Amino acid sequence: MLAKNVRRRVVIPGLLALTGLCFARPCRAADAVKYEPADVLSTADVGGQANVFQTGSWGQPQEEQGRSFRIYPGKDAPARVAIKPWWKEGDSPGEDAILAFTFKDTVRSPMIVLGWNAVGGLYGYNYVGQFGGADDGQWKQGLLFVSRRLIARQRDGWSIHFWGAGAMPIQRIDVIKVSAQRKQAAIGQARAARQAHVEAMKKVFAEDPWKQTGELGEVAEQFRQTGFIPYVRSYNRDVYPGSIPAAQERGAGPLQAYATPGEFEPIQVAAFALKDVTLEAAVTDLTGPGILQAGRDVVVNWIECTAVRSGGGSSVRKWQVKPVWLRVNQPRRVQANTSQAWYLTIHVPTDAKAGDYKGTFTLSAEGGGKADFPIQFKVLPFALDKADHVGRGAYVSGPVTDDYVQDMVEHGLNCSSTWQGHLPPRLLDGKCLADTTPAMERYLRQLKQAGFVRMVYFGGGDNRYANPANVPGATKAKVGTPEFEKYYGQYWQDIRRQEKQKGWPEMICCPFDEPVKTPEKIQHYLSCYDAVKKASPETQVFCVFMNRNWAAGRLGRQADIWSCNGAFDAAQAQKKALAEQGVHKLFYTYTGCMANSRPGTVRYNSGFGPWKFDADGVYFWAYLWYAADPFNDLDGAYTDWSPAARDVDGRIYDCVGFEGWREGVDDRRYVETCLRMAREKNRKDVLDEMAELHKGIASGRESQTSARTRGLDDFFFRIDDTNVLDVYRAKVVAMILEMLKAK
Repeated sequence: MLAKNVRRRVVIPGLLALTGLCFARPCRAADAVKYEPADVLSTADVGGQANVFQTGSWGQPQEEQGRSFRIYPGKDAPARVAIKPWWKEGDSPGEDAILAFTFKDTVRSPMIVLGWNAVGGLYGYNYVGQFGGADDGQWKQGLLFVSRRLIARQRDGWSIHFWGAGAMPIQRIDVIKVSAQRKQAAIGQARAARQAHVEAMKKVFAEDPWKQTGELGEVAEQFRQTGFIPYVRSYNRDVYPGSIPAAQERGAGPLQAYATPGEFEPIQVAAFALKDVTLEAAVTDLTGPGILQAGRDVVVNWIECTAVRSGGGSSVRKWQVKPVWLRVNQPRRVQANTSQAWYLTIHVPTDAKAGDYKGTFTLSAEGGGKADFPIQFKVLPFALDKADHVGRGAYVSGPVTDDYVQDMVEHGLNCSSTWQGHLPPRLLDGKCLADTTPAMERYLRQLKQAGFVRMVYFGGGDNRYANPANVPGATKAKVGTPEFEKYYGQYWQDIRRQEKQKGWPEMICCPFDEPVKTPEKIQHYLSCYDAVKKASPETQVFCVFMNRNWAAGRLGRQADIWSCNGAFDAAQAQKKALAEQGVHKLFYTYTGCMANSRPGTVRYNSGFGPWKFDADGVYFWAYLWYAADPFNDLDGAYTDWSPAARDVDGRIYDCVGFEGWREGVDDRRYVETCLRMAREKNRKDVLDEMAELHKGIASGRESQTSARTRGLDDFFFRIDDTNVLDVYRAKVVAMILEMLKAK
């Protein structure tokens, strides 16, 4: 999936040092948020008696103008501070908190702060926010809001982790109670520091200019009077800031969509501003045989456009402003001659009555004009099959919090993955066992309860081919020896034993990633495969074939699940050939779904695309694998590989690409529902029609980046017109409805 130096989900703010340009909004003493001693929950006196981990990184206490402080040395040095727990019982507090830093602003890029909660991607740490970056030499107060989900007891305190490019003096850290004013100030400071840094990095990178096709042309008088042109565009096609609505898109036309009970369905609406205007979006309840309630079942989000990497692979140093994040609805200031888009997402309750529902979506301009879009929504008279025989997963490095699990569930995932670290091997009475961490145990039980069916356990990236799952490291047995075979087999026997006893999803063994890169790695993979199959024959082994067209033929028999990001036709043919010999294998595709992913492309790669090649599942790269600030795609050595992240306000936000993933998942569920019904009803005519549809699905083209890097980057296949996906789905729906009506 990735080059060996970027496999782990770590914070890599290496490019922070390159800016020299970033000026965050200052918060000098006169601007500081006031709080009383009674508001202070806990304090870390960094310059004095605080429990400072890695003291060598921090240096010794220093004095300046009566202040005692320590200096964070910069250069991405890991440095931590333990804060005394302020809650009396349990592993974590029941309330959110505010961190107040007293620091001297001596750097030109913000200081990243992470909080420990045992399930973060950097050894239990998660992104909280950032402060500083003005480099004006002033002592200041920096505030960060901290969700209670990012706080957990660790040894003698709650640990926070600093990571930044330059040396910064820090005097103290107060944990204070949350108030509306403090929370607003903290969020505002952190986002201002981010925006300044993004603007700075845009000057370090090169712009990949976006090219608009078409012209504004004549504008109808009714739009001139309202100050904007309302328009409707399929979510398969993005609305960029420079997008100009085509003639056929203009006007507050009907918003038409359909969905089954339990399904989500997005609708995209946009406005092109003819002058600077503030627009407010609102939606009514949808009424019909029942009520789809606004704010609960019908949710409006505005789409934030921001600079992301563009014009090459994951490490490209070019940027383009693209539609990315779905933000909480609020009035939006739209500049003249630019576009703003909104998503209207309808989540049909599982008990909703079938039939036609109507409502209104309104865009109102401050000071007068408005546009009312009629909503025509149909709840279909059937539910989609869960279709859990089709795997739908993400590459995740380890445990995540409960709200992230819910986010994955709501986007159709039924599988996941994890990397080494939370199932460490240990020798006990001569046997190699899995010493599962409490965080992993809770997480796996939670996934099972949420309906996840499989968990792929990666023993490491391809650079760990000689130490899969750290079993050789723990046992001193080399891969390929009888001792390794014994210990590795015992290790996997114990994992499967725990799975059955503790109620986990099925644990799938991936010895290490991407063994197809070298003959030596292939040999080590085969040693692991043989050891697992000898000790635990029922354990399925997962092998990443990448886009090597020889891999299925060479290794297909020695892998139960094939994971490919190219050469799909070769895998499809080999799978069919083996099946004719009575050997049945599973073939998964994998794709990308991240901040800079386009929804139509992701939809194709998670739905009709894999179905065309008879894939048994699809995974995407990746979930919560990001560099530094997950909302700043320019601040790390690589792009941010995640379609979701927790922002400085404590909320999880999703990208438009994640909506495309969910729609692709639902495309496949429509297909599987139709095929099941046709088989049950002996409808050969429908099966024949589905076969014709299957044959006619566009094949897609592998990107030049992926071809050049041999599958190491840009895991997408592209088709010319993603709107054809709506046509494919409509054909499947028509067949289902016809079978429901037939006696």
